[in-house]
Amino acid sequence: MSLQKYQFIQEDLKNLFSQVQVQNLESLKNSQVCITGGSGFIGTWLCEIINYLNENHKFQTRVHVIDRDIEKIKKNAPYFLDSQLFTFQMADVKNILELPKDVGFIVHAAGQPDSRYHLSNPVDTMNSIAQGTDALLRCAERLTHLKMFLTLSSSLVYGSFFDRVENTSETDQLPIDEASISNVYAAAKKFSETQTIAYKNQFRVPVTILRPFTFMGPYQSLQGPWALNNFINDMINKKSIKVLGDGETIRSFLYASDAAWWILSALVNAESGSIYNLGSQQATSLKELASLVGAYRMDSAHEGVSEIIYCAGTGTSLKKSRMVPNVEKMTQKFAVKQTVPLQQAVERTIQWHLLNS
Repeated sequence: MSLQKYQFIQEDLKNLFSQVQVQNLESLKNSQVCITGGSGFIGTWLCEIINYLNENHKFQTRVHVIDRDIEKIKKNAPYFLDSQLFTFQMADVKNILELPKDVGFIVHAAGQPDSRYHLSNPVDTMNSIAQGTDALLRCAERLTHLKMFLTLSSSLVYGSFFDRVENTSETDQLPIDEASISNVYAAAKKFSETQTIAYKNQFRVPVTILRPFTFMGPYQSLQGPWALNNFINDMINKKSIKVLGDGETIRSFLYASDAAWWILSALVNAESGSIYNLGSQQATSLKELASLVGAYRMDSAHEGVSEIIYCAGTGTSLKKSRMVPNVEKMTQKFAVKQTVPLQQAVERTIQWHLLNS
């Protein structure tokens, strides 16, 4: 990681900690946290916040990272490996048989969110989620000091988001067509939620479930199949920004530092068996999002006037899709808030990717 990138992340962290209450995470002091998927977008940000707490607030929180790609961690945040408070285990979570005996908190963030992979590898998608969650819960059940097992599920467990007009709350449920291969990831995540609650009921494992919606920020790959990533890719390469559909699709976006802070707040403060949405309540159309990206002035030769092209087709592409969570349960319970406004989040995300281009 270059000095510029390190300083960029530190700026984000300083902005976050200027607006949050450090004492909300007091329970992390002198404890050990296990994070699966530590090289991923969310996993890396969780490590960043804990590392910041250790360096600036004397938390002395130990972190045990489980991931199949330790080399990615070395590339993105090599300073984690220099810290005596971080340990790393290169493994597939499905094969985990034991965790350090003094682990007090677990964040299960391992997973492959790319829908293209789910469609081409449906069996592996199901097995990875179900077997990985079960293996980790089996380990958690044997830990005598465990205070919370937090698993990241998915907003897709709510079923179809077409024709919704309100923000989705934790009690909203629509059926998932499990016979459709396109829903294999959603069905697997729904099953993993049931697994998690089953371990709570049968073995008294303290658990909480978060359902992530849409995020943006550093460490998120531009190669992912998400609209914002494609818009930024087009803009950076000075191409017309292509919007699939008529631009009326509605999403919401929570910046990475906020998402990680909210997760840690739930990890240490949630009641066992609780379920929370994770995301922003600010509804934004893809048309608005494309305009924000297109208006960014990249350099003196790029005046922030990227052309936007709408590629509207027929059928479901023209249905009104609204994927926006109601997060009042989360914000009221843990006193968290969105510290990075949408426009700033877009600009920071673009700036990060320009550093990597």
